[in-house]
Amino acid sequence: MSDLVIRLMGTWSSWCFTRLQPGMIRDAARNMITASTWEHNETNHDALEGKLQRA
Repeated sequence: MSDLVIRLMGTWSSWCFTRLQPGMIRDAARNMITASTWEHNETNHDALEGKLQRA
């Protein structure tokens, strides 16, 4: 039973992936990159603020 479910899940996910538009994949990747860089910049900003206040 579980092997069948795993096989069906794999088929379903690959089917969805092949039918996504290339632009959708590109937009998703861009959003992920933007979110990660934004978080990175926020933490750097907080660290700089702390250093300025202590100085």
